[in-house]
Amino acid sequence: MNRYSFLIPVFIVFLVAAGFPQSLTVSFKFAGVTRNYLMHVPTGELSKPPLLIMLHGHGMDAASQESSSKFYTIADREKFIVAYPNAISNNWDQSDTSKDFPFVLAIIDSIDAKYNIDRNRIYVAGFSQGAGMSQSFGCKYSDVFAAMAAGSGRLSGTCNLKRPIPVFMSFGTGADIYTPATFMTSVTSWVQYDSLSATPNVTRPYPSSNSKSVITRLTYGPGKNGALIVVDSASGAGHEWPMDTITKVNNSEEVWAFFKQFSLNSATGVSKQKVSAAHDCFSATYCSGIVRLQGVGEKGRVYVIDTKGRLIATAIAAQRQFVFKDKPCGVYMVIVSGNDRHITLRMVIP
Repeated sequence: MNRYSFLIPVFIVFLVAAGFPQSLTVSFKFAGVTRNYLMHVPTGELSKPPLLIMLHGHGMDAASQESSSKFYTIADREKFIVAYPNAISNNWDQSDTSKDFPFVLAIIDSIDAKYNIDRNRIYVAGFSQGAGMSQSFGCKYSDVFAAMAAGSGRLSGTCNLKRPIPVFMSFGTGADIYTPATFMTSVTSWVQYDSLSATPNVTRPYPSSNSKSVITRLTYGPGKNGALIVVDSASGAGHEWPMDTITKVNNSEEVWAFFKQFSLNSATGVSKQKVSAAHDCFSATYCSGIVRLQGVGEKGRVYVIDTKGRLIATAIAAQRQFVFKDKPCGVYMVIVSGNDRHITLRMVIP
């Protein structure tokens, strides 16, 4: 049963624009007001697809956010649905909990009723004011969203998390809307809320294979509960959702690569994940005391780090597997370090 019985769909209009896949504008009466959102559904058969909620910035709208982030290209490849809600007068209201928050939750129920989405894999992301809103959703509804991302936006208020939530953040150090110190204040808050170590792993430049990149990546965790925080700062960059892979990254690819690692029930089981669609595929799979590696080069070493930052095991990448017996259950970081790359991913030992 839907959370909101007064959710009454009114109409669906197909929009086809040059360079865009087919998108839908869905309008319905919500709390006496006609609201709408833009939705992209990948073609082909879908089986319990994940859902991404993408929130636009102040003065923007759903269409402009779809155009700038281009999540539809990733959604077509990865088979997930993207919904871009429209705020009233292009302005999100974080203070009124009876307006925008239940509106977005109603969107989730509506899409689920039609497409039978995977309720364990719902994600929220936002840019600018939408990034502040996405962080508010992460605070209030960590039991609904498996992970959250915020681009060039800060956290307002305090959190009372129902569960630790994985967080991806990005900002520019140049003419962004806030200073780097302000963004890092939000990062510090999330590190505390997720009970992670305040000392991050630093990758500069990111990706390490691109010497022209102005991105510095900070990675906090993972924690015992599987929480992870990744922060990308772009030196000299302004208020933007970066998509330039020459000197920066495709932020949408990075966000989805981060999101796809997590589900609400991901605290158990073995994790096997692709680091990023933008980079080589690398995975580490644990089974019966053996860690098997895929996508690694002949050169380089493998390091396994626990949540306290201690080195637990090392191996030679060329061996493709190594013994990892009698280790405590929990989350570990597997790092492959070579001459041409430095890759880190999460591994869960059940």
